[in-house]
Amino acid sequence: MKKSLLLSAVLFTAVVFVKAQEPVTWIADDYCTGLGLAADAIALTPNQQITVGDVTFTAQEAEGDGMGWKYKTSTDADFTYNGVTYKAAQVQGQTNPLNGRLLREGGGCAIAMFKSTTSGTLDVAFKFGYNKKFWVAAVPVADLALLNKDDSLACSAYKYEFTGGQYYWSGYLDPMTSPATYYDAAAPNYTEAPTEGAVYYTGITLNVVPDYEYYVFFSGSKIMLCGLTYTATPVINEYSVSGIVATSESTPVEGVLITSSDSKTATTNASGEYTITGITEASITLTPTKTNYTFSPETITLTMDKDYTGQNFTASVVISVPDNISNVTVVSTEYYNIIGKKLEKPQFGQLNIVVNTMSNGTVKAEKRYILEP
Repeated sequence: MKKSLLLSAVLFTAVVFVKAQEPVTWIADDYCTGLGLAADAIALTPNQQITVGDVTFTAQEAEGDGMGWKYKTSTDADFTYNGVTYKAAQVQGQTNPLNGRLLREGGGCAIAMFKSTTSGTLDVAFKFGYNKKFWVAAVPVADLALLNKDDSLACSAYKYEFTGGQYYWSGYLDPMTSPATYYDAAAPNYTEAPTEGAVYYTGITLNVVPDYEYYVFFSGSKIMLCGLTYTATPVINEYSVSGIVATSESTPVEGVLITSSDSKTATTNASGEYTITGITEASITLTPTKTNYTFSPETITLTMDKDYTGQNFTASVVISVPDNISNVTVVSTEYYNIIGKKLEKPQFGQLNIVVNTMSNGTVKAEKRYILEP
């Protein structure tokens, strides 16, 4: 009889958690009322910073150019932008449009600057009137060192025509002098057709990334900031699972296929090793397969937030008897047990069993068969 084989196989399961990012909102009116500020009081002082999630927002006004950002109350109704409700009250900052001196030391017409330690989206909600526009210069931090803030070629005012006969001054940054590669302009989305003299509340969504600084401009000399909402880009973690497929005697087994529920596969090498990487599913189940082997358990499922190793699985050889066996020859009166093996559909019903005993009595016996290759 052929010696039966027992194999130990490894089943790998990998699960990855996606770190959900909740929006973080700063509302100007809540901030001011929380400080007990009265109307027209200074809410943000020059160069003061506020933090909104991973974003740092800096009021860029410098001493001498303005008294700071003032708290302006409002009787207007609240408004909603991107699913967040903001109050119409705002903090009002003053732009200083010094032609050719956009970021001049000691002054400047960039009304605010923000930067983030993560990638995400920043909603800027504000109050504005007719003939207004929101501008942002996105500048790589590495290029700021090349920027001469007193160079009117690098920092220039820009005359923008909003509509026929309507102009305002804004600005752009060009750390490499020319052209203005890092300038970005964005117009707010009107909730209705703009009418001269009317006041609107809206917002604008900006994509931000680390290693950039973003300088804010607003036509009409003042920005009326109602609030900020930052949503970081979801963090997707990738994990791996690895292990060894071997017999019970620790002999490596090559060619065991591991198939994951997200369609990833791995096959053991000559050392019995395999690894599945880059799995981003919340959960995953892997199944080992190899011809003429069965596995116990049939699958393994893991929920994890780390890499896994050593997830072992035991496999056994499957012995089958062909269906077309028709002739059996008795070659010996010696018999051997085929232990634990099932002979399927043998045509052995024609054999007789002769039992010889040394004494009288009842003898019970099973048929025993000798199989030749």
